Amino acid sequence: MEFSIFDLDLRQELDVKEIPLVIMDGPLLMEAAYDVDKAKQLLFSFIQANQSGTAITYNFHNSIFADAGVSTNSMKRLYEELLQKINDKS
Repeated sequence: MEFSIFDLDLRQELDVKEIPLVIMDGPLLMEAAYDVDKAKQLLFSFIQANQSGTAITYNFHNSIFADAGVSTNSMKRLYEELLQKINDKS
């Protein structure tokens, strides 16, 4: 969930909100032992379990689609399925 940034010097909240990063491609792949199918299962089960009242932010680096020791086409398909799932919820 988003939260206000706190200024330690002024000892007060700022009018700036931060939304934490929740899902990033690299750690997702590491958790799945670089198995894209397992990463997909982990990702979509997390989304399913957190679909109510949770803001999920995503970070997929453009380099993940070039070469990261995993199938580029598999990561592209995973990303496209994620975008479709997000679009369907909108």
